[in-house]
Amino acid sequence: MEISFFHVGLATCLIRINESIKIAIDPSLCPQGEVVSFKSFDSKRMRSPTYDDGTFKDIKLWLITHMHADHCDSFGIKKIDKDIPVVFHPNYTDSFKGYNQNPLSWGQSKKFLFDDCAVTIIAVPAYHGNNLLMRKLAGAVNGYIVEIQNQESTFTIYFTSDTVYHKDVVDFLTAAYPKIDLTVANLGEVSNNKFGGPLTMSAPMLDKYRQTLNLGLVIPVHIDDMSHYQTNPSDLKKFGFEILPVGQWHTVYSV
Repeated sequence: MEISFFHVGLATCLIRINESIKIAIDPSLCPQGEVVSFKSFDSKRMRSPTYDDGTFKDIKLWLITHMHADHCDSFGIKKIDKDIPVVFHPNYTDSFKGYNQNPLSWGQSKKFLFDDCAVTIIAVPAYHGNNLLMRKLAGAVNGYIVEIQNQESTFTIYFTSDTVYHKDVVDFLTAAYPKIDLTVANLGEVSNNKFGGPLTMSAPMLDKYRQTLNLGLVIPVHIDDMSHYQTNPSDLKKFGFEILPVGQWHTVYSV
């Protein structure tokens, strides 16, 4: 089994299994310079997404962590074929009317069969803020475990989504997934100096997760490509995290 990873920008990523099965997450594809409105502020996209006409062709499964515009926007949702399964938190059912809906709450799972692979999606807790008020304002957010299994092996991917370091996340993953092979981690350190902030991980938070969980290979994304993201790439390098080039397929597993 071969697993490859592709980063488009922001939190928009793809996983490819055996050169044929593609899973995509969080399509936010507005161009560089686009101003995106959130509940209490505006933010500008600092660089355009990087992909070509074939990148989103023949996607087998979509994962949506939440409906903030830097995760799913009007440009990106056009890439989702309405016949293809879409996994999302039940709070966003109305956003996907007419689509192949597969809502999952934290702890729930669903298995999909593609060729000789079984792909199980598990919704994982994500805490988009450092207090209850900010998390309520942010709305429901799913992280995801993607477990890929065939006769040869099993490979487990953790998409953190927008979360801060939280004991409940550690407890959930320690109990269910003591070994993770690949972690795609959303940084950004959003609203770090404001009430309830930061709303997303900083480099030290990601390092703390690494100290408490077996994260496997860690790929940081969602770093500095919107004007409200505050993570400095050099901070990640200080902790030994490597930022992969966007717009390229990277082989992360082969057996």
